[in-house]
Formats: sequence, structure tokens, C-alpha cells
Amino acid sequence: MSLYECFVGIFIYACERSTYRDDGSYENTMNILMISPTYPFPANSGGKVRISKVFQGLTQYHEVTFIAPAPTTETPVANWKIPANSKMITIQCPTKKLAAVAKSLFSRKPYHYFLWHHKEFSHKIAEILNTTKFDLVYCHFIYTIPYVVDVDVPIVVDTHNVDYEYWQRKADFYKNQKKISKYIYCLNNVKKTERFERLVFSRVSSIIAVSTGDRENYAKRFNRHIILAPNGVETDHYKPIIKNTDTNNITLGFMGSLDIELNVDASFTLCKEILPEVQLRLPNYKISALIIGRSPPKSIRDFAKKGSVKNISVIGTVPDVLPYLQTLDILVLPLRHGAGSKIRTLEAMASGICIVGSPLAFIGIDAFIPDEHAIIAISIDEFVDKVCYLIQHDDVRMKIAEESNRFVQDRFDWKSITARLSQQLHKTYGQ
Repeated sequence: MSLYECFVGIFIYACERSTYRDDGSYENTMNILMISPTYPFPANSGGKVRISKVFQGLTQYHEVTFIAPAPTTETPVANWKIPANSKMITIQCPTKKLAAVAKSLFSRKPYHYFLWHHKEFSHKIAEILNTTKFDLVYCHFIYTIPYVVDVDVPIVVDTHNVDYEYWQRKADFYKNQKKISKYIYCLNNVKKTERFERLVFSRVSSIIAVSTGDRENYAKRFNRHIILAPNGVETDHYKPIIKNTDTNNITLGFMGSLDIELNVDASFTLCKEILPEVQLRLPNYKISALIIGRSPPKSIRDFAKKGSVKNISVIGTVPDVLPYLQTLDILVLPLRHGAGSKIRTLEAMASGICIVGSPLAFIGIDAFIPDEHAIIAISIDEFVDKVCYLIQHDDVRMKIAEESNRFVQDRFDWKSITARLSQQLHKTYGQ
């Protein structure tokens, strides 16, 4: 065979391997190393849901080696089916929150770097990279980038949110609460996180943003290729049910991981400030509240049992939130700090639940229209007014629920999101 024939043969082979199959997959699948700072099962927080869904979505098209800290004794190992073309590696890594706080006080690095950085993890990643050739490294959160800064492989980072905004909102919250020491700590983390972003983003090839707002934020500050991949929902699973609206029994709800301070604060806002006012204004209705979330603290459980406000139930960790969501008439999300789009909001919308929430409940949900897809409230009085209105006007409540369900079904299906993400990664790094 001549040199020319060899060249033509190689060229044709490369072209054939770059074509798409009918099912949307590729002849030349990439070999991806995916790094997560947390074990994503059970997927009982927004971050874990995103990590697990992105992993499962990309394995439909590529070979993915997933590495994460091993689950602790408090975290049950889920029956996670790994496709034959991919694998999971877990490493025992001690996570000590108080130690992370202490270390960050005397360092220019932010809190989450110390929370999620482990020597054992670093050594294992280096070993894997030395023994296996990868086409791409996919990092979840900016704090896993330091593990791979020296590799000669394209790096993409799935940011999940703009982390310094998280700390800024937290600082503003503590300032309003007059908790000065916490305010100063969070404000310092704003500056540390911005500096950390500048350092690590200089090492990555692409930034994956979850919303157009995040994408614009990163585009202004960093000269990097940016991919938009929003949060989503399993639209095959989260579906509405037909409800009986001819009743005076109304259930308000809150959903969110209750081992996170912002959710504890929001759940108490509902139970202590919003619910009793709604009950007082509408005495002809039996109005109750259901608080759904993993690891509810004793303070919430005690308030539900012994507090001055009646008809409050607290549901802790559950294998599936859908049956509980479907019992709600209105989901109330009075969030006062935090960052990133809320997967719980999308899950409730897909389940046909009308939502009344603060602006933070809907942040990062592109094309969201207030009063059409959900109701926005800011002050306690606004929450009470709007919840009471929706209780008394079930036709409005049901119309909003229907519109929000249609909105999420059309735009935020995980399968479609991860298929687009896979195509964009392949187009950029798989040729």
C-alpha cells in the first residue's frame, strides 16, 4: 500500500468515526474523567441531582470514569447502575467542616477549597491520569480544578452556580440579621472566592454555566469558551395528578435539604410567619403545612410538635419526594440567600404544583415569566396576601400549575439537556 493510500484510508476512517449515529451517539466516543467533590447518592440535594444526571446522561454517548469521595457510614450506598462502558471509583476522604472553617480563616483560599480538597483524592486522580489516556476532564465545581491543573488534557468545569454570589448573598443575609462575625467571615469568602476563580479558570478550556445569567457573568470576567447546560428534571417521573379543588383543606409546603441553613431559615419563615397569618385570615379553611427535606434539625421537629402554630408536619429523608409533592396545593419558598437555579423549583413545576417564592427560588431559570409560571413575593405581607389569594381562587392556582408544568416539560428535560451537552462537548473536544 502506498503512502497516499495510507493517508486516504486514515482520513476516511477518521471521518467515519466522527459521524453521528441515528440515536444521536457518536462513532468516536470520548473517554472522559469526571471528578466530583461529593458522592452523589442518594441524590437528595440539587448539586447531587445535577452530578448524577450529568454523569448518567454522558454515559449514553461516551465512556466516563467517575471518581468521588466514598460514601460515609451515614450515607447509604444507592443502587446506582453503572453502564458497561463506564465505571465509578470512590476514595475514603475525611470531611471536617470545622477544620475547613479554621483553615480558611488563615488562608487566601476559600472555605469550600478546604472542605473538598483531600490528599488521598489527589493521589488517586494522579494515579488514574498516569495510567489511562483521557480525551477530556470534567470537573464538578471550581474546587476540583486544582486536582488536574497540570494535566495535558482539556479541562471543563461545571460550575453549578457563581460561587462568589453565594457568599455575597450569605453575607448580606447575616448583615441584615446583625450577625457580625458570620457577616465578616462570608464577606472574606467573597473576596477569596473571586481570587480563586481567577486562578483556576485560567487553567480550564471551557466553563459550563447553568443559566444565561451565569454565562453572561463569566463571559464578562473570563475569556473562556462557555457552554450553557441548565438544570433539569426527569419529566417522565415528575408529573401532575388530578386534584379535588372542591375542598377547604389546603396544604402549604416547603421542600429543601434541612441540613442547610438557608432552607432551615426558609422553613421557619413559612411555619412561624406566613402560615399563622394565612390561618388567621382564612378561618373557614383548614390550612396545614408540610415540610419536606432530609435531616430536619430538632428545632424544626420540636416546633412542629410543640410550637404555637398548629397543623405542621415534618417529613425527613424519603426515597422519592414526588408522592409528598403531589399532596401540596401550594409550595412556598421564602428563600433569603443562596445561589444557583433550584432543581426543587423545577420538580414542583413539573409536578403541577403552584409556587409562591422569593426571587431566589426562580433565579437561573431561563425564560421564566412571573405570574404565569409561578408567583413571586418578597415581604412576609406579600407572601401572605398572595397565598391567601391563591387559596381563594383555585382556578388561578390551577392555571398557573398547568402553565408551569408545560414550561418545564418543554424546556428542562434532563435527557434533552445532557444530549445537547454531549454534542457540544463532542463538537469541541471529540474531533
